[in-house]
Formats: sequence, structure tokens, C-alpha cells
Amino acid sequence: MSTPTPDRTDRVAVVIPAYNHARYVAEAVASAAAQGDCVAEIVVVDDGSSDATAEVVRGIAEPRLRLITQANGGPSVARNRGWRSTNSPWIFFLDADDALAPDALPALLSAVVPGGAPEIPYGFQEVYADVISGAPHFTTDLARVSGDLLAAIASGYGATIFVGLFPRTAIEAIGGFDETVHHGEDFDIALRLALRNRFRRVERPVYRARMHGTNRHREFAATAFLDYARTVERVFQGSTRPRELWVRQGGLAYRWMQYACHLKQAGDRDGARRAYRKAWLYFPPRLGNLRAWILCR
Repeated sequence: MSTPTPDRTDRVAVVIPAYNHARYVAEAVASAAAQGDCVAEIVVVDDGSSDATAEVVRGIAEPRLRLITQANGGPSVARNRGWRSTNSPWIFFLDADDALAPDALPALLSAVVPGGAPEIPYGFQEVYADVISGAPHFTTDLARVSGDLLAAIASGYGATIFVGLFPRTAIEAIGGFDETVHHGEDFDIALRLALRNRFRRVERPVYRARMHGTNRHREFAATAFLDYARTVERVFQGSTRPRELWVRQGGLAYRWMQYACHLKQAGDRDGARRAYRKAWLYFPPRLGNLRAWILCR
């Protein structure tokens, strides 16, 4: 396994946090290695796995691959340990049970404007079942435009920030992942990146997500909507710019609306009514929340 020696500004470090994914990690590594010579480093961080994840990685003959093992600390700790161990100017985060789409990284790098203002190039996500083959079940978008994605992420976030290729300087500027966030750490870093950076859309799939029985995103707990609302409050705490305050209110309304919809589907009309009302009070221009509150009465 190699020591990173990047010597070009288009070199990428692929960081793969892994926890009990011996079944999938080799495919994740192979998808990174297949991207070509733009990949200078592939770092797998085994986050205290109790299965054979580390043994599988040690058995992979790939000179750009390095393995880091640590006690279980969670995905944010593993990702931070991974990217901080690299030297490449670009960083791509890939979960150990997912895969990169063919030629994803060269396509993202080709969208970078030489000498221009730093941007985060991003594509879209394909979602598969347990086996990544054939046509995806569906695709998801972080957004469909280039430029400022702050509002789209605060009041949407339908895909994942991991469809983006991050300049190292952008990750360093925000200190990486917040290791105190235990649910929705990707949403947290997405908001913090969007506060400081512009994005450039690439019209192609770049990330292949696998939905399976042990995937923690297979089911979305009702409390997660409130976790996301707390993330919006935390990230925008201290903001004074009118647009950021507007985005904050819209993001809070959206998360409370999601929570209300979940409660209504679960048969808790009283709880749904309270949540719809709170969503509308956060952002009165969103009349749909007012209408939903009225219909829930």
C-alpha cells in the first residue's frame, strides 16, 4: 500500500469509511480504482468493524490503496480521519457499501474552470437494491442548477452531498465533518459547504447508492426530521444576512412540514396539526402548510 505523492492539481483522494461492510468494500475500492490516473489515493477507514472488512481490504492488490483502522467512532470521525490523512487537492467521499459510476471523477474534474473561482462540481445519484447492475431503481438530484445551492439544500436535499467532488480547501475551511452530529451528518456538511461555495452541475450519474437490509438510510425515522430542523438552526445561528435568514426560515418550515406529513400518515392528526402550524409560522409565504393545517383540523 502506497504513500500519497500527488504532483498534479487534478489528483483526487477517494475516502471510504467502512463499518462491517466486508461484503461490499472490494466493489467500492474497485469502482474508485477504475476512475483512472486522476485518483492518487484510495483510503479505507475501517471504523471498528467486527467482520472481515479490514482483511478484505488488505487482500486487494492496488498500489494507491491505504487502510486505516480505528475504534468505532462513527462515519464523521472515520471520514475526517480519512481526508486528513491525504494530500490530494480534491476529495471524494464514498461509503463502503456504495460505488462510483464509471468515469465519474474525470467528468467532474472536466467541469472545473481553470483559473476560475473555486466551485464544487456535482452530478446525480443512482439508487440500486442489493446488487448494483442493470438500470437503477431511481435517480435522485441534489439540485438541477449551477451556482448557489443553499436554498435548494436547506429546503430539499433530495439526494446526497456525496455526489460532489470537493476542493480540499473547501473541506479545510469548515473543519470537515461535525463529529457531534450523529444523524444527518451529510446534511450538516452540505449546508456548511453551501454557505461558502458555489456548485457546478454535471449532467451525468456519479454516485451509485445501494439500499439493503443493513443500510441505515433505508428507513427514515420521524425524529430525523426534527434532527434536520435542529441542524438548520445550528448552521444558521448568528446569520445576519437577509437572504440567509430567509433560507433559514424556509428550511425550518420544510423540515416541520415533513414531520407533520409523517405524523398525519401515522394517524396522529393532533400532532400533525401542531407541526403544520409551526411550519407555516416559520414561513408564512408557504401557503401549502397553512392549507394542510386547516385540512387537518
